[in-house]
Amino acid sequence: MPVTEGKTALYGVFFNVLRVKDSAGPAVLLTIQSAYELALSRQLSMRGSIKFTRLVELTLQGVKPRPPRS
Repeated sequence: MPVTEGKTALYGVFFNVLRVKDSAGPAVLLTIQSAYELALSRQLSMRGSIKFTRLVELTLQGVKPRPPRS
């Protein structure tokens, strides 16, 4: 896909977050699995969404986020 300067795009990103320990203490390892540009004409799925900062906070506390409600 060619890069266009000044273009704004919305991306979907799938990733794993893992709590690790290093010499400075607890840390977060973020591994990107996939990322792609979303079609603006399609509705975004919000099922199971969680704010990134909250996800990192829970991960550092060693708490697994609860599954989305049906």
